[in-house]
Formats: sequence, structure tokens, C-alpha cells
Amino acid sequence: MRISTSLAIAGLGALMLNVSISGQIGAAELAPLEAPMGVTYSTVEPQIPPGVSADQIALARSMGFIKNVDVFADVNGMTLYTYNPAPKLSADSTIGTLVDNEDSKAVLEKHFPGLSENPALGQARGLNLKAVKQFLPGLTDEKLVDIDKELGAIEVPLDPATAMCVDECASEWPPFLAREDVQRTTGTWSVVMRPDGSRQWALAGKPVHTYSKDDKPGEAKGNKAEGKWEQAVRIDSLENMLLPVGISINETLNYDARLLVNSDGLTLYTFDQDKPGQSVCAGECARIWPPLEAPRLAVSVGDFSVIDRSDGLKQWAYNAQPLYTFIGDDEKGTANGDGVAKVWHQAELIRYYFPDTVQVLQHPKHGPMLATKDGLTLYARDKHRFTLAGGSHDDRSALRGKPSTGASLGTSTCVDDCLQEFIPLVTSADAQPWGEWTVVTRDDGIEQWAYRGYPLYQYKEDRAPGDAIAHDIYELTDGRTGLYWRVALP
Repeated sequence: MRISTSLAIAGLGALMLNVSISGQIGAAELAPLEAPMGVTYSTVEPQIPPGVSADQIALARSMGFIKNVDVFADVNGMTLYTYNPAPKLSADSTIGTLVDNEDSKAVLEKHFPGLSENPALGQARGLNLKAVKQFLPGLTDEKLVDIDKELGAIEVPLDPATAMCVDECASEWPPFLAREDVQRTTGTWSVVMRPDGSRQWALAGKPVHTYSKDDKPGEAKGNKAEGKWEQAVRIDSLENMLLPVGISINETLNYDARLLVNSDGLTLYTFDQDKPGQSVCAGECARIWPPLEAPRLAVSVGDFSVIDRSDGLKQWAYNAQPLYTFIGDDEKGTANGDGVAKVWHQAELIRYYFPDTVQVLQHPKHGPMLATKDGLTLYARDKHRFTLAGGSHDDRSALRGKPSTGASLGTSTCVDDCLQEFIPLVTSADAQPWGEWTVVTRDDGIEQWAYRGYPLYQYKEDRAPGDAIAHDIYELTDGRTGLYWRVALP
């Protein structure tokens, strides 16, 4: 049974009576956004060695050997790169990098005499040893491990003259500059000062640039260049997070953040009045906000620690903040305690940007979907190709679409008569592309929001929140390929 609003308010009153509050209530530190304003996401296809046929590529894709790579991009969707002037050498380094360094070249010659003089080397400079393993007789997994150890022992000195990419280098690799009003870092992103006094974004401490020879979104011609440049891969920063038994990570129902939950999937909270490593929530407060109890013999795990409570129990804390559940949450995904009295907050780890004009609503058929602040459904137009094997687009993965497909379709899927029925989701004058959200410009100059590459629209026949009349409207284009409207999922 869901806890009533009156009970929650009554519980809040009890909380305030039983907790001694001295001084001013401190504001909670917001969880970092995955990327700063002006950073978007894109996908690039991996470099294919010369001579590989289209059928071989298709087979390799079907078997999972070739996968697109999710990367960070600028507002135009152009791939971002990190700069490392003194990269550590390994078996993953490109062959070109290994041959250009005399010490690593000697390692290659030791195991494969004559390799550095092989005429075919020019075509393989951008590949690593694993990629050309079939062409190197005797390169076993064991030998690869040995080579990796030998390469890792080589010291690559940092040349102060190339510590940052400037002058001619910066012309070819324009620095990705931060706005002047940026006040703090965002997750793994930070700001570094350039010699000319400008502020540049850095990812995991490495300066970020674009590449002048990339012609369109989805390209990464500069990846592995000179052994110093790497496409800025969008890695799940929480994937390898150490978690105690009984604590896991989940998305919010609004899909605007990822947070900590207990073993039942219930949201965990922090309390502003707690001190680092010390809980002040006891008695009636602890009844309404049950502490996340730790086993008696529990030990610290990663950023999680065990604290002693005044009632003799052990409690889990994250970054020294004690963790709680809320009796007002009775099912997974709910966070009814978030913001109570402005001192209780869901334990967010990372947040995702959403425009102010968009929200996520729960639909009885489609589940969570994007809608306007008035609750009207937002749509994207996608394409579907019929095959002998059949295949349905009507599942969550297909309904989200592929960003590369959305970007290639752009606004061309809804022009002229289409605009009599579908209304573009127009941006505000100061809108900034951010994360999954980008801005596309229509032929008439109107700027429109796009999510995961797909421009978003409302349907004029939808009258009330939850209406999704336009979902699955099809239009065949060539007998086997069709365009269809779908609700936009977060």
C-alpha cells in the first residue's frame, strides 16, 4: 500500500521534532553531469583493414567482432580526441607508434626480424599487433603477453615542447575550449589553462581537441594518430564501481540520473544534517528513514564505508554520507523522499541533461516516454527495412533508434505537408546542445531539439496527456523500406 501524503507530512513533522538542527541548512552537492555543456555524443565505426570485403565485414558485425564505438563529440557532432604527448607503450599501441620509437622497434625486431622494413607496414601503421595477428606467424597469446611487458618497461620521456598542442599542432587539432563562465569540474571532466590563457576541457586529465581532417559526424580519422591521439570514448564511469553486497545502481523513473538502491531496488537517500561519517537521524527519524544497515563484520568497499550508529547498529555510508531508505517508497524506482524538507536527497551518482521543456511520463503501453511539460507525447520519425527474416521495430531498443540513423535522416523526414500534422519541438533562443540532446536547424532557419540524433515533434491530433495516436504511422518509400513515427523513449 502506498504511503499517503498526509503520512509523509506527519513523518516530516516527527523528523523535525526529533533532530536537533543548529545553524543554517547546508545545500546538497549535486551529482556531476556525465559531460559538460557543449559536449554531445556520437558513434564512430572502427577502422577496417584494407582488403576486407563487404561480406566479411557483415559477417564480423553479426558475430560481434566489429562494433561501433560511442564517443564524446562537440555541438556539431564532430568527434573529440584526447591528447597524450607521452603515451605508455603496450601491445595495444599502433604499429606506427612502435616502429617510430627506436626502443619499441627493437622489441618488434627481436620477435619478428625484418618486420619494420616490411613494405606492407604502411597499410598497417594504424593497427595494433592483435589486429594483424594472423599475418605474424608465431604470435601466440603467450608471446603477446611477453611483448606487452617488454613494451611497458620502456620509458617514453615527455618533451616539454610538446606538453600541450599549440601553434601548428593546434591548427590541425583545434583545442576544445571551455566557456569562461565554467565554475567547476564535471565528473571526469576538468579545465586546464593553455599557454595563451584560454581555458580548455580535459577528460581524465588529458586535454581535449577536435581534428581538422574529420569531415562529418561519425568520423574519427585522427584516432591513434602519432600514438598520441585517442578518440574520446564514452565509457560508463560507473561500470567498474566497487559496490558492497546489497547495494546496486539504477536509473531514476525520469531517466535523468543514476542512483544508489538497496537489495530490493528501493532508492537510497542522504541527509544534509548528518556529519561526515556520523548519523544524527535516530528515534522517530530513523523509523521514517530506516538506516541502510551493514553487517556486523562489514568492511569498507571502494567509496563505501561502515559507520557506527548511536543505537549500536552498523550503517553504510557513501563518501562518508550515511545512507537511508524511506518508508514512503513502496516499489522500485520511486523516490518520494527526494527533496523532503529540502534536506533529504536521493543518492545520485551521475545526472543527465534534459531541456526545461521536456519531461518523462509513464505510459501504460510504452512505459517511460518523452513528453512536453504539458504532457503531450513527443515523437521521432525512424526508418525500418523489411527483410525475409521479418523483425519488429516495436521493442525498447528499436524504439530508441540508432543515433547515427537519426542524424543521417535529420529533418528531411518531415517537410511540407508533414508539417501540417507534426509540430517541431522548437528550442529556446539560448538553447545549448548537451549530451543526448542536440540542436538541428531546419531549412526555414527554425532550431529544433533532437534526442539521440532524432528531431522531435508533437502530433496535432493528440489532445490530452498520454495520447499517442501517431505511434506506428507508416509510409512505405520503396516497397521494402518505410518511415514510421514512434514515441520517443528516454
